[in-house]
Amino acid sequence: MPSRFPPVLFCTPKELGGLGMLFMGRVFIPQSDLRWSKQTDVGITHFCSGMSHNEDQLIPNLYRYIMPREAEFIDSQRVWTEYALKRQEA
Repeated sequence: MPSRFPPVLFCTPKELGGLGMLFMGRVFIPQSDLRWSKQTDVGITHFCSGMSHNEDQLIPNLYRYIMPREAEFIDSQRVWTEYALKRQEA
């Protein structure tokens, strides 16, 4: 067994045999790459070159998968309310 696994093993979707983990090594968009975002109406998807950015603008598509803490509390409250209603019915 190798002592170090390649990152592709962790980032590959589970359907393809990987672990399906999100890679967050490069989440900031460098200032030099923002000039390309004005050429399309699709929006920024990802950038990988350079790591200096003053505004700390995050990559939007990665954070679609990360649930904010407030949403977790709201979801938990909703689930427990549904559970209480089903328990009363039983």
